[in-house]
Amino acid sequence: MRAIGAGSVGATLYASLYLAVAAQQFTRYAHPAGMDLTMAGIVPRDAIRILVRALWPVLLTTNATLLAFYAATGFILGWFAARFWAAVAGAQGRALPRWLELTLVAASLLAVAALAFATVVVRYPFLYDHLLNAEGGLPRRVQAFLTRWAAPGALEASLWALIGVLALPTLVRLALRRPVAGAVALAGALGLVGWHPSARAIGLNEGPNVVLIFLESARSDFFSINGHPELTSPRLDRLVAKGGVTFTDAWAHANSTVASVVTVMTSAYAYRHGMRSMFHGDEFARPALRRLPALLHDEGFATRVVTDWDGDVTYLNERVLPGFDRYDVAEFGMISYVKQIYSQHFLFLALTDNRLGHRAFSTFYRAGGGYAPAGSDLYYRARIEQNLAELGRTRRFFLTLFFADPHFNYRCGYPYYGRFTDPDYEGPNKYQAMSNPTVDAVSGREREREARQIRGLYAGCVNELDDNIGFVADTLRRLGLDRRTLLVVTGDHGERLPDRWSFRYGRNGAWLDPDQFHVPLVFIHPPVPVAQPVVAATVRHIDIMPTILELLGLPVPPDLDGTSLVPLIRGATADLHLDVFGETGFQWVPAKPPYLSYPPMTEVISFRRDEGGALLPRYFLDRSCLARMNLARHRFIRRGRYELTYRPTVDGAEVALYDWQTDPALTRNLAARRPEVAAELTGRLFRWALGDPELTVRQGWLAARDPDALARCAPPQSG
Repeated sequence: MRAIGAGSVGATLYASLYLAVAAQQFTRYAHPAGMDLTMAGIVPRDAIRILVRALWPVLLTTNATLLAFYAATGFILGWFAARFWAAVAGAQGRALPRWLELTLVAASLLAVAALAFATVVVRYPFLYDHLLNAEGGLPRRVQAFLTRWAAPGALEASLWALIGVLALPTLVRLALRRPVAGAVALAGALGLVGWHPSARAIGLNEGPNVVLIFLESARSDFFSINGHPELTSPRLDRLVAKGGVTFTDAWAHANSTVASVVTVMTSAYAYRHGMRSMFHGDEFARPALRRLPALLHDEGFATRVVTDWDGDVTYLNERVLPGFDRYDVAEFGMISYVKQIYSQHFLFLALTDNRLGHRAFSTFYRAGGGYAPAGSDLYYRARIEQNLAELGRTRRFFLTLFFADPHFNYRCGYPYYGRFTDPDYEGPNKYQAMSNPTVDAVSGREREREARQIRGLYAGCVNELDDNIGFVADTLRRLGLDRRTLLVVTGDHGERLPDRWSFRYGRNGAWLDPDQFHVPLVFIHPPVPVAQPVVAATVRHIDIMPTILELLGLPVPPDLDGTSLVPLIRGATADLHLDVFGETGFQWVPAKPPYLSYPPMTEVISFRRDEGGALLPRYFLDRSCLARMNLARHRFIRRGRYELTYRPTVDGAEVALYDWQTDPALTRNLAARRPEVAAELTGRLFRWALGDPELTVRQGWLAARDPDALARCAPPQSG
């Protein structure tokens, strides 16, 4: 009975801990280290009402599950601790007073909580940045000391060792009284923790297979395989050296995820496939276009897509990208945001971030990302491993993966946040980049210090991407599939990082920096001879699909916008002399005058519920704003050594010409000095842009076909 009483004390103590964490979570969540991105700032206040009404079951079940976990864990550990201290006292031939027993039980549970907190603080320091580093003073120094000198593996081992010591008397008693039950329970737990797919794929797999990996916010020049001075991508370096090719001048056509992924899968520019931002629903998709997964499915490939938190149902579905046999993807973002509160509860995270916990609480770990860790790599890797083992028993397969580690704000766990940063750095960007990329808040020496830190955080996330790519390659080899599998790696778009010209970082629909479009593109084990491992010729996202089809020996549809890169891989030619076209996406921060803009997100995006009151898993754009949004896109053409940019203004456009070979930062406008080049590239850009049926030319500028459409969505300042 005394153990039951101690368990009740433990349950009360940990339930109180849950409530304390929940209180700070609701007041500070999504506001770490100066982050100005609360839910009310993302969506309109009337949308908050819709979200609460639609998602209250998720809110309720999420918090009830976490509270029950804390209470149950507290009861069990309280029970264990009472038995442990009773055994210690009994070994000395005495009994503990009740008050001392409960004090020791509480101290034991607080020690467990402290080790759990330290484990999470070191493994995912950005989760509690707002309570420690951002506060400065002693809290900052404590977190800096832990992350510099402590290893999460050692802390986690200490945590489980302490729990094991507390549980030892109870387990010994169970083993002596019920040995069979104890052995079965132990074997079951070890089996769940240590389970993994069979060593080799046994079945009919003959190949060729394809694994296509998208990398979120992957900037080409931050990979050592493409020339970065630090060793950020050693696994890719070795894979290419053993039988692959990297294209160092590869380009996306949009600085947004959805548009880029669908472009790769269709070899069509965004104005053809219709999915021009994450807010474009499936009604914008053009079903007549053939998708790569559908083509391969029709050729007998087993097809699957498996993503972490950043690949969700809004575009990875059978209406936008049909042809996959299985869509193992994330839920709608707003549902995931609610479930992500698990990551703020350090005791839950420390005890469940393992194979057993991932299986028991997969609904939470699948939602990881955004303001939580970018999912647990261990959890996502287990899903990839399982899918590859199953696909290895098919004749041939096409698997699409998505790793989102470098997503803004560059929150990557141990040891990546410290690999390329200065350990002596003290400041707000210690573990994550602050969410104020449009503000040049610092200058001079301080500015360069902050810029180096942010670039170092991003480089660490690239290194985490590289390790994940290496895991996929290792799994293919372990399953005996590597030599029959073409591995294709590319970024969905690039990323703007602070440099000597600007402190801006992240991305925005009003930015046209080349860094936001320059992406890695690597082919590993192509089934043709590789002439040289590094190709400097210009290539594009639209060229990936026809290249994969030709490498597989399949017919390439004639209506694709791209061309096959096989001649470059084989060395049949040194350059295809391709034009690169690109456009910006949604203006997360409206462009400032004189550039054309539209109202902020809170006024043009909405949510809806179905007849049963459930939240529809997608966003809804104000269709009256589509024409202005489309015209407001900044566009560019890159041809030879020149790049021409076209930025719409309220009364026309700003056109600039740059020689990117001598001016890679695009700081010197040559339009006046080279008018013939500017005219030629402007004509090429217009011919490309006019493939969009919603655009025309009026008074020498691109214009919406409906001239009245612009007035229907003018921002207040344009009024």
